[in-house]
Amino acid sequence: MISCESGFKQFRYGTTTLVSPTDDVGVMQINRPTWSKKAKEMGLDIENSVEDNIEMGKFIYSVSGENAWVCSRLIQV
Repeated sequence: MISCESGFKQFRYGTTTLVSPTDDVGVMQINRPTWSKKAKEMGLDIENSVEDNIEMGKFIYSVSGENAWVCSRLIQV
């Protein structure tokens, strides 16, 4: 799923965070409008830390499952 969502990239150019047209950020493509507040409450920097972005992805998966990511619907068999 990470490969499909971001190509395993946290950053687009050097230290410029990868951001999609729908405002999803980083390696896990975390949707900022939906999850930024919760990430901050958890003390996570989803934009500048690969580790924090993945940690937030794990949290999202625990509450929403894989359907929280568009790619999960594209790769289902």
